[in-house]
Amino acid sequence: MREAGKQAKHGRLALLFAERIPSGWTPSQEHIKNEVHIVRDFDWKIIYTLKQTGNVTRAASLLFVTQPTLTRRIQLIEEELGFPILIRGAKGISLTPAGEHVAEYAKKILELVDQMHLELAGFSSGEIGPLRLGVPPAYALFVIPPFIEKFTEQHPNVKLDMLVDYSSALRIMIENRELNIAVVRGETDSSVIKSRLLAEDQVCIVCAKPFSLEQLPSMPRIDFIRESSVTRKADIWWKEHFNAPPYIRMRMNSCQQSLEMVRYHLGYAIVSDSKYLKRMKGEFFSMPMFFKNGRPLTSTTHVIYHHDEEYNPLVQNLLRFMDEVDINTLP
Repeated sequence: MREAGKQAKHGRLALLFAERIPSGWTPSQEHIKNEVHIVRDFDWKIIYTLKQTGNVTRAASLLFVTQPTLTRRIQLIEEELGFPILIRGAKGISLTPAGEHVAEYAKKILELVDQMHLELAGFSSGEIGPLRLGVPPAYALFVIPPFIEKFTEQHPNVKLDMLVDYSSALRIMIENRELNIAVVRGETDSSVIKSRLLAEDQVCIVCAKPFSLEQLPSMPRIDFIRESSVTRKADIWWKEHFNAPPYIRMRMNSCQQSLEMVRYHLGYAIVSDSKYLKRMKGEFFSMPMFFKNGRPLTSTTHVIYHHDEEYNPLVQNLLRFMDEVDINTLP
């Protein structure tokens, strides 16, 4: 008996869904486009509209169905719920106490469904959702904060997760789809990675006191881990200008650590981006590095992403934002 009752209930439920679209009704193109939405939400719309209008004829008109069809659908809803939701009187209809309770839920459900569709529209436009961004340590410290501030002001519903690591590690994470997009130093050679130039920056020598080019071989250098392409260029530059190798006093893990040592007059450092010094005006003396042919020694910064992310609207929004904002003018 219990199994038979369960089958009967499932049969009523199937009938209820089967009759969601009224017979004889010819939908417009807009209704066809939103058919899935109507099938899912129409019963709650019926209940809520009945509460709002207090009249079956008026509710049928607002719902674009005939009155007999609406009446039959109300009966099916009542069968499925197991209790009446309407009281019919000489002056029209009113909801039963249980009907009032269901109508409150109907309102909340319809609001949630509308919110869901609004958020789904946001996902498709790149205005809502998680975005995993990778940034090198020095860039994360000295350059990216004001950029992220402006981006989140314009896109407050994008959940930006930032991971800080060296460029070589970020490239691997992009290849493995562990990140959506990353900022890296130097060129990227990969068949699955797309790359766009973000900036080309002047490499400079930084010291806490005035110095000349001729003094460098006798001055201690505070070195640190940096992009290999910048290291190679700096080595070529050094050999062009000096016969003796550099005197490297310390090797640090980051540009910030190196600059702290320079601040205490422990040596000089080669910094791959003059933007790193913006917040330290007056604390250091800097000298831009040029090859003997007059060509500046520069480092490039690229934005990279896996080619499968090319049509990710969140990635595209960030790329457009990078095109619009001059990162060199940020504070």
